[in-house]
This record gives sequence, C-alpha cells and structure tokens, in this order.
Amino acid sequence: ITVMTSAPMLMNTVLEEKMNKVSEVLISAVSPFQLMLGKLLGCVLVSLTLSSLYLGSILWSLHRIGYFHFVPLEMLGWFFLFQVMALGIFGSIFLAVGSACNEIRDAQSLMAPVMIMAMVPMFVWGPILQSPNSPFSQVMSLIPPFTPMLMMIRMAAPPGPAVWEIVLALV
Repeated sequence: ITVMTSAPMLMNTVLEEKMNKVSEVLISAVSPFQLMLGKLLGCVLVSLTLSSLYLGSILWSLHRIGYFHFVPLEMLGWFFLFQVMALGIFGSIFLAVGSACNEIRDAQSLMAPVMIMAMVPMFVWGPILQSPNSPFSQVMSLIPPFTPMLMMIRMAAPPGPAVWEIVLALV
C-alpha cells in the first residue's frame, strides 16, 4: 500500500515542476540525475516512515490483544529491505513517466501499463500462497518488478525459498 501511495506522487511532482517551470531553475543548480535521485530518496524515506508507523501500530495492537507471539519479528528486516527495493523500482518508473510527459493527460495514458505491472503480484498471491516453492512461484518471484512483493510472501510461507533464490532476488 505504501509503495502504491508514495511512488505515483513522484510522477505528479515532476509534472508540476515541469509545467510551472520550476525544474528549469532546479536544473541550473543540480544535475537532472541528482534532482531525480533526491526525489526518489525523499519518497523512500517518507514511505519507510509510514510503514514504520503502520507496523508499529499493528504490532502494538497485536501485543494488546495477546497475539504478538505469532509475529515473526525476523521478517521485519526483510520487509523494509524489499520495500526499499520496490520503491526504487516503481519510483524510478514513475519518475521516468513524469519526465517523459509534459501534461497530466499524457502521463495518464502511460500510467496504465505501470499500474498493471504493479497489480500483477496481487493477482498471483493466491497460487503462490498455495504452493510457494512451485516453478510458477519461483519464476514469478524472480521477475524484477514483482520480486519485492512476491519474495516476501514466499519467505513468510513455510518452508520458504532456498537461500540462492533470496540472494538472486536481492541482486
């Protein structure tokens, strides 16, 4: 949820800066790469803050009702690592869409394929949860845009992926 709420804002900010001619002033001070990297890092930090607040409130609620012992705390580190990866992938794509367009109408037509790509992991959650070590699960979880979301599901479902799959997913 935090990826899909944070990453599209990057496209909107780039478009607004281009339409208001703010980007021309910013480009005179920094390179385009530095500007986009700064936007992406800011988005990652905002999303990590939101995730920390969401997870903290969920963990606190689970502790209050007595179900905290069911939470695998070792998965939290993996969650944040894969979230940074997902934000890097989708944030970069949304930044590219925003920088390639001059108007919001143009960006909306390019946004459909990106949103479909972001939705694919949600469409295949069921089969992956039913059989986390099937060839279908292995292949789908190693396709780069799907890796952060699907590898987390596979790691949470026993027996989990092989170590080489996790290393390959991180690479």
